[in-house]
Amino acid sequence: GYPVNHGTASVTVYAQSAARADAIATALLVLGAGEGERIANDLDVDAYFLTRGNDQFDVMKTTNFPTLPDDVPPE
Repeated sequence: GYPVNHGTASVTVYAQSAARADAIATALLVLGAGEGERIANDLDVDAYFLTRGNDQFDVMKTTNFPTLPDDVPPE
């Protein structure tokens, strides 16, 4: 196979089991943040995406993803 060709660096999924979260996170990472967010919403899965920006990482998450303590924008 070939490496993915998009800026998504990481995906975290909150699910009923670790195995389910791992499987879905892997699939969403391969799809990329844009398509991955759509699929996560269709599956009613809570997902958190980190994408590579110009000189930083950008966050994208589904609306129901739990709030994280470090989930504040940098100053």
